[in-house]
Amino acid sequence: MNFDEQPDHYTIPEDYRESEKETIKWEKQHDPGCQPGPDGEKPQKCNRRRRIFTGTVIIFALVLGTAFWLRYMNPYVTDARERGYVVKVEKRGHLFKTWEGDMILQSSLTDSTNVYSRDFSFSVENPELALRLQEYQGTGRQVVVSYKRYSGTLPWRGSSANVITSVEPVVHEAGPVCESTETSNSMTETTEPVDSVVSGQI
Repeated sequence: MNFDEQPDHYTIPEDYRESEKETIKWEKQHDPGCQPGPDGEKPQKCNRRRRIFTGTVIIFALVLGTAFWLRYMNPYVTDARERGYVVKVEKRGHLFKTWEGDMILQSSLTDSTNVYSRDFSFSVENPELALRLQEYQGTGRQVVVSYKRYSGTLPWRGSSANVITSVEPVVHEAGPVCESTETSNSMTETTEPVDSVVSGQI
C-alpha cells in the first residue's frame, strides 16, 4: 500500500490559504487625531483635549482652595467680646499641642430665665496670651476677652472654633459708691438743724 499516493486530509488546501482571514492584532491603537504630522506638530484635536483637561484641573483646584480658605482660614465672626470668669486654661492634644480653655460667662449667670447649659470654650494661638489668661484662672476676677470664630477647626490651631485675640481685666469703678456716701452726708447735715430746731421748740 502506497501512502504517498493517498490524499493527505491534514494538509491545508492552497485555496484556503489564499482566503485565510485576517488575524487580530493586539497592538496599541493610537488616536489618529493625535498623531504628529510631517512637521512634528500635533493636530488641533489633540491640543484641544489637552487644554480642556488642563482647564478642568485648574478650575477644580481653584474651587477647592477657595472652599478651604472660606471654611478654615477666613473667620466669619470678628471682634466679638465676652465677659466672664476664666475656669481653666491648659495645653492639650496628642499630635499638635494647643492651648485650650473654658470660661463661665457673666451673661449666663445673670440670666435667670434659662438654665445654665455649658461654658464658653476657646483656643489660644499666642502662648503669651494663654499664660496671661492662666493668671486669671480660679481667681474669681472678671475679664473681657475678644475673639474671632471660624467655620471649621484646624488641628494645629486648636480644637475650638473660637480663637482668643486679647484679654482685659474688668475694673470695678467706685463712683456710685462715693456718690451715695456724699448723699448720705448731705442728708445728715440737713437733718441736724431740723433736730436742733425741734428740740428748741420743745
